[in-house]
Amino acid sequence: MLKNQMKAYQYGLCAVALWSTVATAFKISLAYFEPVQLLLVAAITSTLTLGSIVAIQGKLPLLLSYLRARPFYYLALGVLNPFLYYLLLFKAYDLLPAQQAQTLSY
Repeated sequence: MLKNQMKAYQYGLCAVALWSTVATAFKISLAYFEPVQLLLVAAITSTLTLGSIVAIQGKLPLLLSYLRARPFYYLALGVLNPFLYYLLLFKAYDLLPAQQAQTLSY
């Protein structure tokens, strides 16, 4: 039980450390990109990464069958989150100090 508790603490500390650097990373990125450009880069990167993982696992046909069965449902989900959420979030980071935008995001 003690080993699991230590592992839980380690994961918790890692999550806090990563979350606390998000505001700085977004502000630095927004110095080089507009919010829409940053969203496009993030969407392409995540799509390629997750697509590669699905392909390596051999589940690409399954994913394609889901997309063919309900394309508008998945498109609507993708428009709501992450597209609209992150578009607003990146614009907030662009306009506000990083500490305020991170607090609002939380």
